[in-house]
Amino acid sequence: MRISDERGTIPEPGGPQGSPAGATTPVPPPRRRRRRWLLRLGAALGTLVLVLSPWEWSLFRAMTVRGTDSEAARVAEWVRGQGGGGVVTWAENLQYRLHPAKVGGTPHPNSPLLALPSAAPASPSAATGTVPAPSAPTARTAATQAPGPLLPIKVQPVASPALPGEGAWQVLARVHGQQAMDVAYLRPDNVHTSYTTAVVWMNQKLLRTVYHPGTDQPGGGPWSLPSDLSGPRRVGLLAAYNSAFRLGDAKGGFYDEGRTVAPLRDGAASMITTTDGRVQVGTWGSDVRMTPAVASVRQNLLLIVDQSQVVSSINDNTGQRWGKTISYKAFVWRTGVGVTKDGSAVFAAGDGLSAATLAELLRRAGAVRAMELDINPAWTTFIKYGQAAGPGTTESRLLPDMVPRADRYDTSSTRDFYAVYSKP
Repeated sequence: MRISDERGTIPEPGGPQGSPAGATTPVPPPRRRRRRWLLRLGAALGTLVLVLSPWEWSLFRAMTVRGTDSEAARVAEWVRGQGGGGVVTWAENLQYRLHPAKVGGTPHPNSPLLALPSAAPASPSAATGTVPAPSAPTARTAATQAPGPLLPIKVQPVASPALPGEGAWQVLARVHGQQAMDVAYLRPDNVHTSYTTAVVWMNQKLLRTVYHPGTDQPGGGPWSLPSDLSGPRRVGLLAAYNSAFRLGDAKGGFYDEGRTVAPLRDGAASMITTTDGRVQVGTWGSDVRMTPAVASVRQNLLLIVDQSQVVSSINDNTGQRWGKTISYKAFVWRTGVGVTKDGSAVFAAGDGLSAATLAELLRRAGAVRAMELDINPAWTTFIKYGQAAGPGTTESRLLPDMVPRADRYDTSSTRDFYAVYSKP
């Protein structure tokens, strides 16, 4: 016979020699089995640490860190971090030479352009393909008038003839019943007509923008703000969008929470967030400089729009002024940010953009100064959030073909980003 107690089955007296055939083998209790499993797991991990080289171990950590980055993006970032930026640059340039942006065609059926209501015909200047002056602000009715900056009139389309509703503003978010964030969709130029780009207008009287460092970029932590937008950080959240190049490629510095992680360079394009949540964009040392109101500074290359004009050097990459990660003339995913004369912020994003066509979009949206943020599909994003607070808040991408997931910032982000909130 067998006797059982809380520790498991006890064999009958006599030991193994006296046990009848088929007697039950003693079973360790659950707690003891868990302890043995943990010891085996620890031994396996310890062996892995001893076997892997430092490079292999760092790659293992890069591939297993929390976040929504794709495997390809994680590998590319790891290679850059090991000093292999030239290899990644070569591979990216090769990819875009082998698979250039599509020429001609019509927008994809899921394009927001095809869902727009009909709007007034494009102006004669747009129909003839000439470049019009930036849109001038126009007053709105008392029912929709927002305090402070005024929403510009329709963004003049670049491609002609214009599609119905192309360049017309659509409401993305209201704050206190007023239009706080609007979007306009349009094609990037007369050549890449199958692509859809977007420009977003933001009324900084009704919004506040907060900078969040990533777990990897731009470094210098720990920081008081986390690298995700979960829990209480969803209250009042309206949007989030990507920051700039990796710090090593940005040709500029970084400042946050009273600390200068990389020296700020005079002449560099700089995006500033202030202590009251406003965005400023300008050349460091002339348009913008350090004051007690500066909360963060992220620099990236040079301005692409200055004094309401696309800079004359936009097609001259002398000294890699427009970056080295891929050709500045390549038509790829790009994002940029600028400010208007009346203090509004404007953001632009889309595929099939060069540095010059990105600048032209921002200029047409009314930017007096603007800079490029990031490039390539893995890093360019703008997430829209519903205005209901809490975990049930809806989220979606500004453009349906954006590669990063809509929940990109729900968990830790390796790259830094900006979150846009409604003001109380």
